[in-house]
Amino acid sequence: MKTTLDCIPCLFRQALDSARMFSRDPAVHEHILRDVLGWCRDMDMSNPAPVMGQRIYRRLRRLTGVKDPYLAAKKNRTAWPCAGAPLGAPVLAYSHQPGK
Repeated sequence: MKTTLDCIPCLFRQALDSARMFSRDPAVHEHILRDVLGWCRDMDMSNPAPVMGQRIYRRLRRLTGVKDPYLAAKKNRTAWPCAGAPLGAPVLAYSHQPGK
């Protein structure tokens, strides 16, 4: 799938949201947005938009040194279902018994 003109504003939004997640420093936010401006100018629109998204995340990792800004959210999301597992276990066991 090709990148369309409608993808460009979303790429900027993704860049800004991601920059804010990686860093609280407004200078980093500005830096990445200026990078994305330049990249979009020269972007090969025959590539899918996720190609640019990948470039944005790589640049943010280099600028901030943060490998995974979503790590805390991932741990929280993983812990939440596991915390309820003992309560859900009998339901899951019962659901595998046809006819009951």
